[in-house]
Amino acid sequence: YMHGMLNLFPAIRGVSYNTTMLGSTPALCATPDDVETERTVLYIHGGGYVHGGVEAYRGLTGRLANQLKAKVYTPAYRQAPDFPFPVPINDVFSAYRALLACGSDPRKLVLVGDSAGGAMVVTMMRKARDAGIALPVAGVAISPWANLTHSGFSATVRDGIDPLCRVAFLNILAR
Repeated sequence: YMHGMLNLFPAIRGVSYNTTMLGSTPALCATPDDVETERTVLYIHGGGYVHGGVEAYRGLTGRLANQLKAKVYTPAYRQAPDFPFPVPINDVFSAYRALLACGSDPRKLVLVGDSAGGAMVVTMMRKARDAGIALPVAGVAISPWANLTHSGFSATVRDGIDPLCRVAFLNILAR
C-alpha cells in the first residue's frame, strides 16, 4: 500500500513537513511555501484501518497543500489489530478538536479522507454534530470504505478499477 501511494504521488518541491501533536495524536503537517495561514485541511489517510500511514501520504498531502495554499495535517491514528474500533476514530476526533482549540476557523477548515479515511470523515462530521462541536466548512470522502459487506453496486461491478485494492482484499480487512 505504502509503495503504491508513493509511486502514485511522489514528493514535490515547495512544501515543508513537520511532525506535531494534535491533542494526543501525532500528525504530519504539510505547509506550502505560499501558505494562506487561515486555510486548514485535516486529511485522514486510508489503508483499511490496518496499514498506510502519514509517510505513505506525504506526496498526496504535499500536492493538496500546494494547490490549496493550505496547511494539511495528517493524523497518525492508531490502527487495528492492536487498536481496533473505535480507537482510530477517537484519535482523529481528538486531532480535530485540537485544531479547533488552537484557533483553526471551522469556516476555513476541511476534512478530507480516502477509503477508510473517507468513512471516518463521515463519522467525524456526525460525531461533531452530535456533540455540538463546530462543523468544518466541508467534508470530502474520496472513495469511502463505507460498506464493509461489499454488497453494493460499485463493489461488484467496479472491482479491480482501484489501483490499490480489490474486494477480496477488503473482505480480509473487514474481518
